[in-house]
Parts: sequence; structure tokens; C-alpha cells
Amino acid sequence: MSLNLGLVGCGGMGMRHAHGYIELRKHFDTFTLSAVCDRHKEAANGVASAVEDATGHRPQVFTDYEAMLASGVDAVDIVTDTRMHHVFALQAFDAGVHILTEKPMALTMKACRLMRDAAEAKGLVLSIGEQYRRDPMNRLAKALLDAGAIGELGFAMKVSLGGGSGLMHDTGWRALKSRAGSVIIEQGVHEADLLIYFLGDIESLSAHTGLFAPTRVREGMSGQIAQFYSHRVEDAFANQETVEIDQEDTAIGLLKFASGAIGQLTITN
Repeated sequence: MSLNLGLVGCGGMGMRHAHGYIELRKHFDTFTLSAVCDRHKEAANGVASAVEDATGHRPQVFTDYEAMLASGVDAVDIVTDTRMHHVFALQAFDAGVHILTEKPMALTMKACRLMRDAAEAKGLVLSIGEQYRRDPMNRLAKALLDAGAIGELGFAMKVSLGGGSGLMHDTGWRALKSRAGSVIIEQGVHEADLLIYFLGDIESLSAHTGLFAPTRVREGMSGQIAQFYSHRVEDAFANQETVEIDQEDTAIGLLKFASGAIGQLTITN
């Protein structure tokens, strides 16, 4: 059985997902990227053209998400800003469509639970694109830990320190709490997921957060990253040289795991 996949959100990360599908298609014939959707038609056309150039097949282009859901897709990959993840997922589940969504799952626990409950009620797949735990090195580390190769794990510390005065991938919406959450949600989810992967469920935690660099400069991107983002449309930030952050940019947390282990997570950008 071959699945028809749809992709909603054709910005820089959407283009990167499309290239991932291009690579997968070289080895698996179990799916076709049959549709792409973005409210900016030129961005959707950019992704569709990249797929067509690489595979000879051009996905249908949509600017209306409901129309894409009605086009016969079996599953949708959500690659929008975080505030829309639960909205698009719930619409898909109502239409009987499976979901893979970019991390973080949603902006709030309430939204996450709505997504989980809807998927379970419909018997549909809900998968989160948390790739760190799928990295071969992290899978090897997990296997060694599970095998007791270094003994019982009692303490772990994860530190992510980012410098500079810019924004991740020069993406304006990542500065806004209403669209990205915070550095804890947007970036820290990677680090937290790895700690859970290695040590198991977290029983309790305490944390301190702060905002220390509220003004960020639009610095552009390096060539390697820019190739995936040059087609995107950032109309709300197009003419801004700086962006004001209204969310935390630094956090430190102390974690107690159900296993009895303790941990520390520190992140700043």
C-alpha cells in the first residue's frame, strides 16, 4: 500500500522536510508526496518545484488546508509555526487523516492532550518529529545504557549554550511567545526529550527562567542553511532589521526522574 502524503507549511523547515522525503523516496516506494499547502502560494510552489526537479513528480499545490485534506491524502506532515500544530492536527483527525507534526507538539499541555485524545478516539497515528532520539549515536547510547554498560545511571546533565544576537534561522516568528512558546519549548524540547529517552519519565522539576537579550538582529543565514529558506515568505518581518523577543531566552531546570535519578537541563540562546 502506498500512502499519499500532504505537507502543510512550506517555509524553510517545510523545504527541509521535502528534501527528506526526496531522499526517502530513493529507497522506499511506500509513499508519494502528493500535495503541499501554504497560505503563500509562491512558497508552496517553491517546495513543489524542488520535489518535481528531484523526482519528476509535482505535488498538487494548495493554499487552503481543508481542500488539501479533501484531496485524498492519507497523512499530513505539519511544518508550520507551533501555534497551528493542534489546529491542523485536529482538522486532520476529523477527516480521518494521520499526522506527523514538527516539534514541539503544541504550545500548551491542553492542546497536546486534545491532539492525543483525538488521535486515540479515531484510531489514527499521531507522531512527533523529535529526531534527536532517532540519531544513530543516541540510539547506541540508549542501547548501552539499557544493557548496563556503565552501571546504573544516577545523574545526567544537558547543557545547550547558544551565542550571538540573532534568531534561529533568522526566523522572525520564533521571537514571539504566541507563535513559538519560548526557548524552552522551541529548542529545549530536544534536550528534554533526550533526557527522558535516556533516563525515563520525569517525576518532578523546578526551574528558573529569564529574558536577557530582548532585541535580536536580523543577521541572515549561512549558505548551507539559506538554500532551504530563500523561497520562504516572512511578510510580518520582511522590512525589520531587529526583532523584539517577548519570551524567555534562558532556562535552568532541576529534574527528578521516576527511577530515582536526578538531572539538570540548562539552555540559553
